[in-house]
Amino acid sequence: MVYLINSFFCTVLLRVQKYIQKIGFIILILWACKIPLHAQEMQWSNPIKLKGGAIFPRVIGENSSGVFLMRYRNRFYTKSIFLERYNSDLNLDLSLYVDLKNAQILKVQLTPKGILIVKSKRNKVDKNYIVTGSWLSFDLKSLGDEITLFTHSNKHPVGSNSIQICMNDSLSQLMVSRVRTSNNTSIIATYLFDQNFEIIQLKDYRFSYQYQIKLKDLVINNRKTATLYIRKSDQLDSKSQNILMTIRKDTILSYTFADSITVGSASLVYNRSDDVAQFVGFYRPKTGIGYVGIVFSNLDSNQLLWDTKYRRFDPKWLKSQNTGSFSLNTIAEDFSLKTCVPQSDGGLLIIAEQKDISSESDIYIINGISQSTAKNIYKFNEILSLSYDNEYHPQWLQRITKNQITINDGGYFSSAALFVNKKYTQLLYNDQFRNSGEVVQYTMYNTGQTNSQKLIKTELDYLAIIPDGAKQVSPNTLIVPTYKNRRFSLLKLIYN
Repeated sequence: MVYLINSFFCTVLLRVQKYIQKIGFIILILWACKIPLHAQEMQWSNPIKLKGGAIFPRVIGENSSGVFLMRYRNRFYTKSIFLERYNSDLNLDLSLYVDLKNAQILKVQLTPKGILIVKSKRNKVDKNYIVTGSWLSFDLKSLGDEITLFTHSNKHPVGSNSIQICMNDSLSQLMVSRVRTSNNTSIIATYLFDQNFEIIQLKDYRFSYQYQIKLKDLVINNRKTATLYIRKSDQLDSKSQNILMTIRKDTILSYTFADSITVGSASLVYNRSDDVAQFVGFYRPKTGIGYVGIVFSNLDSNQLLWDTKYRRFDPKWLKSQNTGSFSLNTIAEDFSLKTCVPQSDGGLLIIAEQKDISSESDIYIINGISQSTAKNIYKFNEILSLSYDNEYHPQWLQRITKNQITINDGGYFSSAALFVNKKYTQLLYNDQFRNSGEVVQYTMYNTGQTNSQKLIKTELDYLAIIPDGAKQVSPNTLIVPTYKNRRFSLLKLIYN
């Protein structure tokens, strides 16, 4: 009997040792291949059944009071909105209805002071429009009166390239740049306000009468130096120029890119480590078709000079991608910058997305009467992820094919939500290849390695994320609006 017991325990011990050896062998392989591992925690809000169709939710931010969300019915922010607060367990505990009759929301931002709301509304007395600023507490209650900042004549300035609004990185100052016209002359007016909406700085810059001015982007640092990205078009000969304008209290300087190139999709990037603005954009030759590379510009904040570098795409990489939107020398011009992330080594991670909106019309006869229908087709096909070092030479390049095609939904479930930390970048998007109600989590490590997996592996839940409404609220937290089993729900992802 004793012999049988000893034999049994020896057999169990040998099996345990073999199992431990297998585990150790697997860990050794992963270590040798240098495959990083990471984990994440998921938190869900209670599902809510909302009336109507698309509700366009957008996460504003999170602090110790909770998670703040804005819901709206119109992409141009001209219909009434709801501001909501969810507690630490993602339960809805406060909701505020904001009436936008004859008004348009220009900016909503969470700050240490409260929630900043900037809007434009009709002035019935003077028959023009006024831009106002106001504050809400974290309990969604008013903090003082609504203050008039300035007047303008554009009914809906958002999306018109006539106004840009931003706060500095410390969220203590608000800058507004706008285009106004006087005696057929375009004038860029810039206003800098403190948190009480007291004006700190006001600057005007005049252009000759024949130029049409479009404001594309705006960044202000913590030292009151603003950078404005402008597209200037000559109405007499149809020529256009891309200009970077640097504005501070004692001076306004402008920098123009080389006449031999045309800048396409571009944006300004705030570099927190240096408290300066950077410029990133696709470019092509003046007479060519298709982007040939990326232009980078860095601002020397002391001398107010721009250092510009032009980097063409790697021909070997283009050749390896020689299908569809890629030729031997260029990529298609329907790629647009989604985001640019400064890296700790001075480099940049660039995420660009290919998207196209087209319309189709059909005419048919019913009982001898002609009828017509129209549909908008939204295509969000591919994402490019491009990593550049501090000299703006490519480190690695990745291409992700999503093939998202929808009709008459405004691209509501298309595009991708983005999460960035020091070790990797993640893209979350709805898998429309299989139309399976699954979300793909595509991970790109700083080494250039990639990994793709389902966000939730279950056949019981139908899940679709709303990427445009997602927001990374901390270095390790991403909050994403979703439809889970056909009901609205917030998803918080906490990465370890």
